[in-house]
Amino acid sequence: MCLQSPPRFISNKLSKLFRISPEGAAALIPGLISGFPAGALSVRELYKSGRIDRAEAERLICFTNNPSAAFVTGFVGKGIFGDLKTGLCLFAALQLSTLIAALATGKGVKAPENGALCAKPEKTPGAKEFALAVKNSALSMLNIAAFITFFSVICGYISKIPAGAEVHGALYGFLEIGNGAASLSALPFGLTGSFIAAGAFIGWSGLSVHLQVATLCFDTGIRFKKYIASKLLCSALCALFCAALAPLM
Repeated sequence: MCLQSPPRFISNKLSKLFRISPEGAAALIPGLISGFPAGALSVRELYKSGRIDRAEAERLICFTNNPSAAFVTGFVGKGIFGDLKTGLCLFAALQLSTLIAALATGKGVKAPENGALCAKPEKTPGAKEFALAVKNSALSMLNIAAFITFFSVICGYISKIPAGAEVHGALYGFLEIGNGAASLSALPFGLTGSFIAAGAFIGWSGLSVHLQVATLCFDTGIRFKKYIASKLLCSALCALFCAALAPLM
């Protein structure tokens, strides 16, 4: 399978701005829009095919694994807050914070040279490649479902702890983004406080997602030295942007 790069003029602009190779832009765009697991799978494919080096893969993995646009605008915005506009503001805050985190990880880094282009596959994919693609997709979905189920069970036990809704919500948001988002309506902070908390949860994305990313990349040698710091920065920035946007809601 060959991951196609965006048009050259776009990839060149992204390369200069974020200190990534034009090939790396092939993971940045789906990572920002589609979120996890598209970002992790894209980085994995680029690295294993030799189109980017490990240092670039370790940077890309930091800012290509956010909640998807559909999750933020649909589930959180429309489903939790009952307002699509709120979801769009959350998604805008998430993108801004992610791009700033991407710029921060690129400080002092020289943009890599363009990797080996993959314009033409070595051979036309056949039945074997199709079967393998289906198998890998199924395994990825099973991996995601297993982590979500595990952390949902953990959140169920947390709900039994005699503590306030804000403590439960913070723990849910730290562990699993879906349960964290579902807890927003019970937070005693009012609409503005819940909106800011939603930004913090979405920017962090949840320990469940981080472990899923690690699982997808564990056999590649990609290290996660900058990953957690980048997600914490993104969480703080997203909450700040939400605080700034709150008066407009």
